Amino acid sequence: MKIAYFSPLPPSPSGISDYSADLLPYLSDLVDVTVVAEKVDSVNADTLGKVTLCDYQAFEATKACPEPSRRDGIPLSINVYQMGNSPYHRYIYPFILRYPGIVVLHDYVLHHFLAGISLGAGKEGNYLLEMGYNLGRAGLDMAHQVLEGKASPPLFEEPLSRRVLDSSLGIIVHSSYVRDLILRERPLANVKVIPMGIPIPQEMPREQARGVLGLDKDAFIIASFGEASPHKRIDVVARTFAKLREDHANSLYIIVGNTMPSLDVHSMVEDLGLGDAVQVTGFVDKDMFTTYMMAADVCVNLRYPTAGETSASTLRTMAAGRATIISDVGAAQDLPDSVCIKIGVGGDEEEQLAGCLKSFIENRNAADTLGRVARQYIAEKHTLQGAARRYVSFINEVLNSSPLPIRNVMNDVGNSLDDVVLNKIASELSALGVTGDDNNIIGMVSRLAGEVGIRNAANWRRAKKGEDGI
Repeated sequence: MKIAYFSPLPPSPSGISDYSADLLPYLSDLVDVTVVAEKVDSVNADTLGKVTLCDYQAFEATKACPEPSRRDGIPLSINVYQMGNSPYHRYIYPFILRYPGIVVLHDYVLHHFLAGISLGAGKEGNYLLEMGYNLGRAGLDMAHQVLEGKASPPLFEEPLSRRVLDSSLGIIVHSSYVRDLILRERPLANVKVIPMGIPIPQEMPREQARGVLGLDKDAFIIASFGEASPHKRIDVVARTFAKLREDHANSLYIIVGNTMPSLDVHSMVEDLGLGDAVQVTGFVDKDMFTTYMMAADVCVNLRYPTAGETSASTLRTMAAGRATIISDVGAAQDLPDSVCIKIGVGGDEEEQLAGCLKSFIENRNAADTLGRVARQYIAEKHTLQGAARRYVSFINEVLNSSPLPIRNVMNDVGNSLDDVVLNKIASELSALGVTGDDNNIIGMVSRLAGEVGIRNAANWRRAKKGEDGI
């Protein structure tokens, strides 16, 4: 079997880059993999296993993106897309829409990504199209409010993932939480839950890790990992830490990873009077990331609202054998209560967090015990070998059963409808349970739509001004 695998790769500072770098050596042991990426000259292909590395522009130019094909029942090729809610997937999105394949959906919410490549790139019309496709007339009204500066983009409230769902032969997710969200939206979608594969790092004594980092070997160290943003609730952790430190002066809070511009960590630390008690590392490489985990007593990875993501940082801290405290929301609910500490969001959130941290300060052995349980759980349930095998099994299932997405079948019917109308009709047919195998229904709807003269995209976009929408 041959697959084309689309993903950001190191050195791009993306969690999905690291995910792919971990998975590809195992996947390429099972199938023939061509990795399609940006800036391939900066990628160290030797770390990715037995793969062929190809620049995405060269890949498309060679017409190497066929429709998923079969010959005498033997699968020949399919595209696998790693899709997330960040700018690093900009080059992947057009391929998903143009060449149906399997999408590994890391975030159910894609609004931040789509707003970034439209509103953030001077392409307001594209934002209108995405909002219209996903939400119809109401979406157009919301989009116009945003464009006129009367409202902020509803980034978490409206996922804008329907177009990806409707363009995919199969969808891989990392949690039952996201699977259920997708099936409520598209009951006939072919969705597979495959737990995220996580490498188990070699253990390093805490004292040794602290020596490498120049940290106090006796301090109680709390750490948060991954890109620091407002929805990671760093402010909650910092305020809780400030109160905790009144009684436990020999404690330290470390924020490991990039900090988003929308979160002014340094001003927050100054306002709380924490001074040198908080360290912000900025981006660090994978080895240093792991060293900080090994140096910590407790890891705190809160998040709300959630984009439906499974937190790789949380799974990595657990794999490192560290007690981990998380928010009891979204995909985190898939984790057993026995392997991590979950706290609610809002209300007494800070009190819950303070109580957990205080108990671990008073009984560090309890933290170490929880860390060992977590490490064993990841070693059993989140193996890279298991993830690779499940990928291959699902790819075979999709190649042998899944019809083409409706949008792509409509292209073959032949009509003069513009892309906006085609997309909207495909979205509604999918919601009604029509599949890509229902050629008669799709053909009839397409022809009727053409005969009644559905208005073009320009008229559709003017719906805000009171004209008829679709």
